[in-house]
Amino acid sequence: MSRATETLEQIDALLDQLDLLVNELPIPNAVKREICSNFYDVWTQVEEAVEVRSADFDYTGVDN
Repeated sequence: MSRATETLEQIDALLDQLDLLVNELPIPNAVKREICSNFYDVWTQVEEAVEVRSADFDYTGVDN
């Protein structure tokens, strides 16, 4: 397993943990959903950034 994959799994687990913690707070459900939606947005940005960076360095199948 690559270091990037391990890091992504750690980030995913931490965001899941944040989601659970936020949902335990005594705040309106609408606010909880909005906050947790932001976690999902962060996760999507991280995944997209890693995919783009990985693609930048993937030279397999390229004729030199």
